[in-house]
Amino acid sequence: YLSMDTPIFLAQFWGIVFVLTGITLMINRESVITLLKLVQEDGMVILLGYGALMLGVAHILLYNTWTDWTVIITLIGWIILLKGLVRLVAPHYTQRLVKFYNSAHRIRVSLIIMIIIGIYLINQGFQPIRY
Repeated sequence: YLSMDTPIFLAQFWGIVFVLTGITLMINRESVITLLKLVQEDGMVILLGYGALMLGVAHILLYNTWTDWTVIITLIGWIILLKGLVRLVAPHYTQRLVKFYNSAHRIRVSLIIMIIIGIYLINQGFQPIRY
C-alpha cells in the first residue's frame, strides 16, 4: 500500500538529514577526517555495507516510483542500496574511492551538493498539500 504521504515523509526526512549532515560536517571538518579514517578499516566498510544494504532495501520497498520530482527520493534509495552492495562485494574499491575524495575541495563540493539537494527536498516535503 502506497500512501501519498510516503514521498512527502521521505522528502522531509532526507532533506533534513542532508542539510544537517552537510552543515555539521562543513563546520566540524575533523569529523570528516575521522570518518574517512574509519572507512579505511575492512570491518567498518563491511558493517557500513550491511547497514546501507538494509536501509536501501527498506527504502526501495517503501517507495520506488519513477515520476515527477519524487524520482529523487527513489534515486536516494537505489544509491544507498548500490553503495551497500559495493561495500560488501568490493570493499577495497570503497577504500580507493575514499582516498580519491580525501581532498578539502572534493569534500566541500560534495557537502554543498548534499545541502542543495536537502534544501530542495525540504522545500518539496513541506509545501502545502496540493490537490
